[in-house]
Amino acid sequence: MIGALEDAEDYKAFELAITADYDAQSAVERELVLRLASLLWRLRRATTIETGLFEIQADHLSNFRRTHQISLASRIVYALFNANSDRQAASYGVANAIETRSASGLAFAQDQVAPDVELARCFLRLCNLPNYALDRLSRYEATLWRQVGQILFALDNLDRCKPQERETRLTAMADAIKSVRPDLQNFYASLSDDQKARFNTMGPPPREALSPQQP
Repeated sequence: MIGALEDAEDYKAFELAITADYDAQSAVERELVLRLASLLWRLRRATTIETGLFEIQADHLSNFRRTHQISLASRIVYALFNANSDRQAASYGVANAIETRSASGLAFAQDQVAPDVELARCFLRLCNLPNYALDRLSRYEATLWRQVGQILFALDNLDRCKPQERETRLTAMADAIKSVRPDLQNFYASLSDDQKARFNTMGPPPREALSPQQP
């Protein structure tokens, strides 16, 4: 968390929301959960950085248009009020007046461009920056997501989800076992004595498989 740019209370609330989703029972597990919260916070920060980059490019485009329109107005004034009265200057002024009027119309048309087109232009400008800011940000996000995936995998193997979620998972597993139990009983009953003996050596068979099924 960057204290000069981010709210510490906001981060604490975010961290509590993440830790509440897990039932950490050791110092290592708690560190994994805190690390997960930190990584997810950094991903939120990366999204904020991306938004800031687009806003900077939008400001650059707006400033460029404003400056361009001012220069067009200056050229119009020069073309209309040039002190030189010879034919060359006059022809130059007429030509520039025509050019500036067409360019002014183009600038006005650009002001009416749809927001999605403006967003695409900002994206293209970001992609063409010499410092490759957008590419660096993308690699940074990919690294964060890879670490998030590793921690989620570790926490899933440790089975450190919420207790109620664990109960839901166990209930689903029990239901799945009940659904296949009749097929298992029928399969065991179809085996010969020799096959049953070999099957039993593989592990303790279920009680229901050893006892005849009650009608």
